[in-house]
Amino acid sequence: MTVKRRGLLDQQQALGRHRRRLGRVHVTIDDLQALRELLDEGLADGATRTEFEFDGGSFEEPADLPKLSDAELRRIVVKSANVEVILSSTQAVAIGERHLSEAVYTRWARARQTKDRPGPRPSARYRAAAWPYLLAAVMAVVTPVRIVPDMGASGWFLGGGVTFLAVVSGTWSLQRLPESYAAVHALSNEDYRKHRTQASHAWRSSVIGSVAVLVTLVIGVLSFILKK
Repeated sequence: MTVKRRGLLDQQQALGRHRRRLGRVHVTIDDLQALRELLDEGLADGATRTEFEFDGGSFEEPADLPKLSDAELRRIVVKSANVEVILSSTQAVAIGERHLSEAVYTRWARARQTKDRPGPRPSARYRAAAWPYLLAAVMAVVTPVRIVPDMGASGWFLGGGVTFLAVVSGTWSLQRLPESYAAVHALSNEDYRKHRTQASHAWRSSVIGSVAVLVTLVIGVLSFILKK
């Protein structure tokens, strides 16, 4: 076994590497190609082009993205001679020479800011928040009708506290996002826009259905309580 320690030159180079957070970016096949073109600007003939890696391997072209699994898409590393761009579900950052790292943000990432969530589809976020909101709605009805008559003023604190915590939990499920990440889509820009439109329609249908179920449940709870 051998031990390799950094020399003074290596330490100076490491200290000189600039980290630029890219914010929350969406990345499609076309976006990855645009990043490669940016990093390859001024590349000398015969020089190594920008390379792409994922956890467990590498690929040659942005068009190869659809061949990767969902797990492999969660972390893509774009490497050139002077800058490395990490695009993962937990961070999006350019590391390298300052002017190149800043160029990645100003000329590429800034135009691709998104609210898309990495990993699970957006619908999962709303499903996770539905139960706390449902509990809050039921408690808002049950507290004045059932809990307060049995417990008096303390019932307001109990019912109000549970309702408040449920609303906070649901809101937190909807809003929590890393400050910097990449939502990678193995689609072209055109297919991505179509996917977003379809997802928007599906979300509206889901919301309408959820509201209908909630109203029915509240009416049922009220009917049950009032019959007693």
